[in-house]
Amino acid sequence: PVRYPNLAALAEEAHWFRNATTVSEGTLISLPVILDGLYPVPGQNRLPTLSDHPRSLFTLLSRSHELNIHENISQLAPGHVSPRDLQLSSLLSDLKVVYLHLLLPVDLASSLPPVTESWKDFADSPEAEPRRWTDFDADWAERGKKFQQFIESIQPSAGPGLHFLHSMLPHASWKYLPDGRLYTLYERPGVAGVVGPNHDGVDVNQWKEDEWPVIQAYQRHLLQVSYVDKLVGDLVAHLREQGLYDQSLLVLTSDHGTAFRSGDSRRLVTSTNYPGIVSIPLIIKEPFQREGQTSDRNVETIDILPTILDVLGAEVSWPLDGVSALGTQPARLEKTTFSDKGQRFKFEAGLPHRDEFLQRQIDLFGSRGWMELFKMGPYRSLAGKKLADLPIRRARPNDPSVELEGTNFFENVDLSSSFLLCLVRGRIQPPADTGSPVHLAVAANGVIRATTRTSPAVEGNRLFTALVDPAAFRDGSNRVEVLLIEGSENQPVLRYPRQPYSPTALHITDGGKEFLALQGEASVPVQPGVVQGWVVGGETETPERYYVGGWVVDQQARALVSSVVALVNGEVVVSGPSQFERPEAVKMFEEPLLLRSGFHLEFQLPRHVTLETTEVRVLAITQEGAAGELHYPRELKYWPFSPSQLGVDFTPTYSWGETLIFRQDGLIASYLQDGWASPSAGMTWSTGDRATLRFQVESPQAPVLLEAFFKPFLAPGQLDLQRVQVYLSGQAVGEWRASINSFETYRLEIGAGSFPKNGVFILEFRTPDSAAPAALGAGADQRVLGLAMVWVRLRPS
Repeated sequence: PVRYPNLAALAEEAHWFRNATTVSEGTLISLPVILDGLYPVPGQNRLPTLSDHPRSLFTLLSRSHELNIHENISQLAPGHVSPRDLQLSSLLSDLKVVYLHLLLPVDLASSLPPVTESWKDFADSPEAEPRRWTDFDADWAERGKKFQQFIESIQPSAGPGLHFLHSMLPHASWKYLPDGRLYTLYERPGVAGVVGPNHDGVDVNQWKEDEWPVIQAYQRHLLQVSYVDKLVGDLVAHLREQGLYDQSLLVLTSDHGTAFRSGDSRRLVTSTNYPGIVSIPLIIKEPFQREGQTSDRNVETIDILPTILDVLGAEVSWPLDGVSALGTQPARLEKTTFSDKGQRFKFEAGLPHRDEFLQRQIDLFGSRGWMELFKMGPYRSLAGKKLADLPIRRARPNDPSVELEGTNFFENVDLSSSFLLCLVRGRIQPPADTGSPVHLAVAANGVIRATTRTSPAVEGNRLFTALVDPAAFRDGSNRVEVLLIEGSENQPVLRYPRQPYSPTALHITDGGKEFLALQGEASVPVQPGVVQGWVVGGETETPERYYVGGWVVDQQARALVSSVVALVNGEVVVSGPSQFERPEAVKMFEEPLLLRSGFHLEFQLPRHVTLETTEVRVLAITQEGAAGELHYPRELKYWPFSPSQLGVDFTPTYSWGETLIFRQDGLIASYLQDGWASPSAGMTWSTGDRATLRFQVESPQAPVLLEAFFKPFLAPGQLDLQRVQVYLSGQAVGEWRASINSFETYRLEIGAGSFPKNGVFILEFRTPDSAAPAALGAGADQRVLGLAMVWVRLRPS
């Protein structure tokens, strides 16, 4: 009730089932279970779609209730089309194909779908295969805003309503403070300290052995849970304001949990982490309930639908595996859960060892308000002490230097903004010995606010992060300092780090030569041809916050660069290393190391600077001490700064099988040519009646399968079909007919002979049915829209 007051207040007027568990570790299985009350059947691989789950809470109440469904990942809601109507539509489509086979001459009927290869659904083209698990992707953009929009969508109505939200909170990535402000810059990968993608078959979500990054992730998770607590409070307050709270049946739950144990999996059930994975919150408030009830009954997510039916006095026509949690049936003697691969696990009903997980959380973070979460760290006794009151020793010649990311944000703090950089992040140079982490204290405005250390499990003992209490910052300029810590926890010794040779500004000599000035008296000459790379930029989701992103390599040494630097009007605003995989460099240099050639840097503009008067330049510093400038895009929408820099034509190198994600992270924009809107958080709209992508790739030796995941722009009753004509360097290679108003995977096989021998080609999507939503009364958008593209992939067939 101290850290999560809104959840506690709701539980005081509801049933709190504190021994509730999920029946699956993964969302795609566990979410349908909540809605249909049935255990998953191993081997069936049913997808979270209406066709695979035609019987659910949604379809049951669709005739009696007004549906207000906000799904994420799943496609279980019936929408405007009932299952019976879908079956009738399929039947009519089949009859049409059969009729045309009977009516047309053989030569004309040869272009029709065959009717001898299946019993039904003749019109389904070969590329319209059943969707796979990998075709489902979550929408991570503006998660807090989507929750608030759901709250506002709940309004009184003439009849009963079913309001449903699947929120991606408090799920990783963790970036929200309890009040809803964002506190971290873009991070990639999202979870530090896990194994990540690998070729050894190891679980990508398995924590490495070092416990410190696991504890830090746990800290951030709990802060995000506090934000969910605030949103639940907002929801209850809104229901009360609308006069809906008392009469409402309110169910709050989760589809799975997460585990924070070093050396164990974060997401997959094991014999040692299962209390963290299977335990879920479950709070059910009955209509007009006043007194809360706490229950240790063995409840599973298959029991949620039967409980709702019990309260509503409703029945279903299918046998349920679950029973009402409010009923009198004997409790189960064990718990059942399934892995994503169909493996069945059995656990004791009381979940042995669950209390050990809770006790560890309390030992690490206490049990008081969320402000206490900022006090954790290896040297807690230093938190809150003023630097002026402490003896601090000078740096020694062999001490590491410390380079912080995002210092530009500390100099321009606006406490009323929706963003406050509280995650202090940086790197030490040179990296520490693998077995000896470096301990650090982080001070804001002269007061130590956090202690942390590097980890051999994260960037080879080089990277460090620390969360600073937001109350430590003030409007305007703030001073953030990092100090080295030695000695024991009882007798810590503070020492200043060695000053880094970080870039500060760009200067021009009398002879017109440019050099990048470093701290102190050192400098780096700017030379043409020393690096090769590509950069795009623009505004992030957070207003008045900008990014530059792309990839870069040291062209002469065939190696990664030392750092990437962004300058605004000649002054350095942000710098950092390349961190994540970009396969373009591998194609050019065939060096596995160059996979990590990608970068993404974010910054604010100084308050007196406007975008129209801003020149942004991006340079890269090589390991040998030279700097080179990157290529800029051809269009203003991918580079709103420095219009004089536009016009450089560049064709990125593509690898067969690579998935191009159409989101705002600096990766896809280098492929986009004409006919695309600016990339957004999760997809990109095609505008006009054609949109093109430019590729450079090795010539294929066999047919290539083009796969695209998109949603057409449709307006029911006015625009029910979007034709997508696919061209390769001006040659028509196929067509899709998109008539489903949801994201689907479309496939098309292209012969190897259609690709030019030099490997450079234009992939074009023509949408002759594109239209402006405003012209059709389907919204206020004046743009002519065709497709909302999420990803594209080309791979050997």
